[in-house]
Amino acid sequence: MTRKAVTLARPVARTVNWSAVGLSGALALAAVYVLTRSSCAVRANGEACLDLAARVQGVRLGGILLALGAATLMDDPTDEAVASSATGLAAVRGLRVAVALPILAAFWGGALWLASRNPAHADVLPAGDLTLEVSALLMVALAGGGAWVRRKGGRASLAAAPTVLCAAVLAALMPEPARLIVEDPADPAWATTHSTWVVVLILAVAAALWWSRDPGAPRLVQAWVRGRRGRERVASN
Repeated sequence: MTRKAVTLARPVARTVNWSAVGLSGALALAAVYVLTRSSCAVRANGEACLDLAARVQGVRLGGILLALGAATLMDDPTDEAVASSATGLAAVRGLRVAVALPILAAFWGGALWLASRNPAHADVLPAGDLTLEVSALLMVALAGGGAWVRRKGGRASLAAAPTVLCAAVLAALMPEPARLIVEDPADPAWATTHSTWVVVLILAVAAALWWSRDPGAPRLVQAWVRGRRGRERVASN
């Protein structure tokens, strides 16, 4: 299995829209740099000129931009041919994500570093929780793109990118009991909201796998069920 994945990695890498991934990564870094840049280190009262909540929001915007670029990972004109091959659609899409993951991780690491670059900021950026958020957005994008291709065909990014934006807006507008966006990590609701983000991530992964299943899989399951029922009727007679 590992040897097969290594063999497929190069042709799969050619199907990735690297320009879109690179552009979104560059925009994410630029946005984080601008939004987390302060003209001073500390104010006269000793407080940081840029508080932790503002830096968190800057990183979140960078994560949204990065997820928009990752939405193009589902674009592949060979999907229909792959779906009928022995490799399987889910395996090829998973490999496509795995090939792009180091680049996405490098951009994300750069965004986190930019938001933490000022030594005057004593508050530690919650990198793990923010990574959870952007991972969930990425999987939402892949699930939305997979659903679009299965239902409508064409380019997955036509649905994946709007799905990311809608998910981000919805997360920001959720009412108090179920809100997903907390600005200040010191807020007691921070831990609760990120427990919800774990659920969102799990559901998005499940949806992405479901919409990446091979088109023939349901028919195979139905054929197996019909065959079993037929055998049961024969046995009962």
